[in-house]
Amino acid sequence: NKQEKRGKKERMVLKKDTIQLIIHTILIIFFIYKFTRIPIHDKNEFLERKQKQKTKRNQHINTYINKQNTIKNYFYAEAYDIVSPFTQKSLYWGWIAGSNARAFNPGIYNTPNVESSTTTPGARTYVSSWTVESKAQIYMFGGLGYDGNGATSTTGFLSDLWRFDINTLNWTFISSETTVNTNLMDQYAVYGFGNTPDAENHPGGRQQTAYFMDSNEVMWMFGGDGYASSGARGYLRDMWKYDPNGVAQWEPSNYHAPGPSSQFVDQPGTYASGTQSDLIPGARAAMTFGIDSTNKLWMYGGIGMTSTANAASCRDLWYYDTTTNLWHLEAGDDQQDIASSFGTQGVTYPATTHFPGSRDRAAMFIHPNANIIYIFGGFS
Repeated sequence: NKQEKRGKKERMVLKKDTIQLIIHTILIIFFIYKFTRIPIHDKNEFLERKQKQKTKRNQHINTYINKQNTIKNYFYAEAYDIVSPFTQKSLYWGWIAGSNARAFNPGIYNTPNVESSTTTPGARTYVSSWTVESKAQIYMFGGLGYDGNGATSTTGFLSDLWRFDINTLNWTFISSETTVNTNLMDQYAVYGFGNTPDAENHPGGRQQTAYFMDSNEVMWMFGGDGYASSGARGYLRDMWKYDPNGVAQWEPSNYHAPGPSSQFVDQPGTYASGTQSDLIPGARAAMTFGIDSTNKLWMYGGIGMTSTANAASCRDLWYYDTTTNLWHLEAGDDQQDIASSFGTQGVTYPATTHFPGSRDRAAMFIHPNANIIYIFGGFS
């Protein structure tokens, strides 16, 4: 009997311990759920907070996005030299380089061809620019603005070439000279030998050019308002190329029959000739331009010359073949200050009967697959 009573007592104790263990476990689970769970209304706030943190983090790691949004704004009374990338995903702007001071902002050139955190171009407008995607770099040439003459710097037509590294956020002044020359306003061009790159070659100071980057990452630039090899300022019609991944020297292109005359300003174009190599647009600036998938450089209108030395608004459509270095007149003619002929909206017509009017400073878009050219706006 004593043994049975002892066994019964032990079973009751074990049963009691088991029940207590189960109760304690339930209580622990309850308290964990009660005090660690996120209520529905708090959960939405939690997710929003996490999204804001992610967006803020993306602001720092996405400076590479939208490379062509480096801006250099210049207004005649107010000038800026701020670099501002726009992050497409989060819709944020970020000030990443340059001064936020207005008006007088000369450049700091430092040692040529050496990247530096203190090197910076002067404030300017109407620049030519290219993006070298393989190296995450932006190149910029000329424009109207300040050189590097410090307190004595005034605005003029610039002929300096710059490189901005998107990864390091630093500028480099590109020059064939071993010592810096900060007097780079209103400089004449050096053409050297046609169609030949050379360390001494460089375009003259200019603004409002047509500039292109082909699929081989070769930089092209045509015309503008500025200086040729001598004489006064005027409209230009010279074509230049620069290969940043190759020899990295300026080369005057299109040096066929009319080529040497491109060393002078305000030259009329050739619209009809028995020789294809003679065709060339007249000198001009503020053109509408773009490049297609076959590396043809397209250009419409602008302000300048056609077949005569009369500067006016143009309506001719040209393309430049980068493989043959030849110009082709695709549509339009040498008439100037001509109004648009619209026809019926949505209906296409031969270019001889309905066409955009003479204009400059318009926007051109070229469909990358269909190679269709779109033109929007402009001034006439």
